[in-house]
Amino acid sequence: MSSQSLAELLSDIAGASICALMTLIAASVIFRYNLNSPLLATEDVTALLLALTVFCALPNVTLSRRHISVGFFLGFFRNRPRLDRIRFILIDLGVLVMTTFMGWVVLQQAIRQAYRGSESPVMEWSLWPGTSAFAFLIIVGAIVFARRVWRDRGLPVQNSDFQL
Repeated sequence: MSSQSLAELLSDIAGASICALMTLIAASVIFRYNLNSPLLATEDVTALLLALTVFCALPNVTLSRRHISVGFFLGFFRNRPRLDRIRFILIDLGVLVMTTFMGWVVLQQAIRQAYRGSESPVMEWSLWPGTSAFAFLIIVGAIVFARRVWRDRGLPVQNSDFQL
């Protein structure tokens, strides 16, 4: 499976997660206000779906380089191709380092949760499996982006930071 198709599959899962999140919240509101009975585990499942949305979308966002950027000095760099290439490499390396670090921190959190036996507040579900899965998705995002950076290493910088 190619990096692009993996990132697109994870983005589709993120989209399905958003749809499930909207449905769950709508059902919760209907049950709470019309039937005076809140749905059990709504808070736990909502938190899980929200995290799933973020971490499934992360590989596609990093792969397509659609992370947040500030274009204040962009005009200065665009007129200097060598500096622009250096800027581009530094941004890619920064994204790789930060994504890998974030995956490491989340994995350490999962290990602590497993050691402590941490559970969700309402349903008392064990937290470490979900946190481990999110750490895995972050690492997948870093690997997918590293493959992209390696593939693009000799290519010229594109005209816009927002192009593939």
